Amino acid sequence: MKQVAAEADLVLVVGSDNSSNSNRLVEVSRNWGTASHLIDSYKDIKPVWLEGVKRIALTAGGFGAGVLGGGSCEVSGGKKDLGTWKSWK
Repeated sequence: MKQVAAEADLVLVVGSDNSSNSNRLVEVSRNWGTASHLIDSYKDIKPVWLEGVKRIALTAGGFGAGVLGGGSCEVSGGKKDLGTWKSWK
């Protein structure tokens, strides 16, 4: 997670508020100085979070990994292409 946070402008963690794994991922990212937010779905993404952001890291804690996928989403009425996913290892 440290490498991912260091390379990203924004980290979005898919997971539940009561998930210690998800909250820890957000905490580690923030400790590295990277903006990070815990979300339940793409509907939770606030457009202001995306301002000036060039690289977004999307990860999940626990059960959230099953909902990750490519495609596009609608953020505040405007469709945003999610582009190509890169897998960090």
